[in-house]
This record gives sequence, structure tokens and C-alpha cells, in this order.
Amino acid sequence: MTAPALYAAGQFLHAGGVLVNHIARWNGAHWTALAGGVGHPNMTPAVETLHVADDGTGPALFAGGLFRSAGGTPADYIARWDGSAWSALGTGMNNPVKQLAVWDDGSAGGPDLYATGTFTTAGGLAADPIAEWRGCDAGTPFCVADGVTIHCPCGNDGLHGHGCNNSARTGGALLRGTRDLGLDTAVLTVTGEMPTALSIVLQGATPLMGALVFGDGRRCTGGLLKRLYTKHASAGVVIAPEAGEPSIRARSAALGDTIPAGATRAYQVYYRDPDPAFCPTPPGGTFNVSNGLLLVW
Repeated sequence: MTAPALYAAGQFLHAGGVLVNHIARWNGAHWTALAGGVGHPNMTPAVETLHVADDGTGPALFAGGLFRSAGGTPADYIARWDGSAWSALGTGMNNPVKQLAVWDDGSAGGPDLYATGTFTTAGGLAADPIAEWRGCDAGTPFCVADGVTIHCPCGNDGLHGHGCNNSARTGGALLRGTRDLGLDTAVLTVTGEMPTALSIVLQGATPLMGALVFGDGRRCTGGLLKRLYTKHASAGVVIAPEAGEPSIRARSAALGDTIPAGATRAYQVYYRDPDPAFCPTPPGGTFNVSNGLLLVW
């Protein structure tokens, strides 16, 4: 963003005699427009909420309201201003955004942007009426074994957002994804494993409706399963792919599952936990598994 300034938004068209289209910047001397402001083809547009947040690409101003474009760029009810240009947040919402807030839910990665409003979908996913934007993060968490909807095999529920707890009591392994704007740049990172655990990155064609007992954890990846990468954790962290390794899509194709654009795949990472007494058989084993992550390619 540019230097600190006051931003105002609402239903107005002009500020200080300048056409601004519902949002303007005051630099201490005069008002300026933000690249044409916002618009709606069928209704009188309005910006109803503003919030500054860092989504992993630097601080920016986020706007929500009753609009379908920002600076001429399609942006359904929410948009990001980086100081010089507007950008959309994925495919946006299906109805207006009323409030924005930043909060750190403790699931790693730092604070994220939250939106509420009258929408029922965000980025094409069910979100009624609240959604979280993680910026450069990729994927939608599922199969979260923190005891809210999924309980772990021997009472070893994990922390919020994680897989089942392990014998090191890390709170369970947490799988997250990041990627750039390209389709083939996703990187999976799992934290909270055993320090040097042998780990396997698992890809499934679909998420399972139920959560199967899987060692000391729960598996929710199903369909055509592929073992994409086998690695040893470093300080409980596994990253895949790393520099010089085939991308996820290339690795999947080499294993017989070509992923077309727009397809969804489910991911989890399972890893060795050699303490047989932690979750004794039945039902446990000497391995555990992270939460799941859905990626749309």
C-alpha cells in the first residue's frame, strides 16, 4: 500500500468534486479515486465495510459491499486494493458482504480475513453467512479431528484445525497449502509431526463422507489413492514438493492420475509415531495422519 491515508466509502459518487464511485482516499489535502471505484450493472452500488489486512502478499485494503466490479475488474461483493490496483478474491460471494474482520484462529499462518454478510457461498463453497480468506493459502481444510465433528480413535483429539494428537503431544499434524496464481504451483506443508517421522503425502480422488480409523488418526481421503511423496520430517515439518521435485500435478500424472483443470483432489499426510502404547491396538497403530485439504485445480 501507499503511505498512511484516510479512506472513506459508502453510496456517494463524488468526493471533493472528484468522481470516485463509492470509495475515496484523503491524503490530508485532497480526495482521489481508487482506480475508478466500484460498480454494479443492475443496482446502485455501495461499499459497506473496509479493513486493512495482510493476506501473505503484503498489507492491502479490503472492501466489501454491494458491487460486482472494482476498477473495472470483475469482483463479486469483495475486492482487494493494493495501493495501485484492484483485484478479486477468487470468485467472490453470491451476495453482499456486510462486515470484514481480521482474526488469528491459532491454526498457523497468522491472522486471516473474515467476512460476513447475506451470502451463502464464497469462492463457490458453502459459507452461510461467514467465510475466511487466507490469501496465498490454497485449499479448503476438511477431516479436522479436533473433537468438534470428528473424534479420534483413543480420545486423542487434536487442536483446532489439526489432525489427531500424537505421542509428542504437538496437538496433531496441521496440513496447509500455498500457491501462486498458476495452477501448477501448489505446495503442501505439514507441521506438528514427530520430529523426524517418515511421512507419506496421500492424494485421493474424492473426500470420504465418513472418517475412517487410520492408525492413531482419521482418514477422509478416498477414491483413487496415490502416494505422491515419501519424506522424513525435519523438526516435525514436511514440505512437498520442494525445489527440484516434480509438481503435484506432474507427480500425479506420472502415477496414472492426470488432474484436469477444475478438478478437485483431497490430500492428507500420514506419518510414523512409533509409540505403541500411545493409542494401543485396537484401534490404534504406530502411525498418525494430518487433517485433510481439498485443492481445486
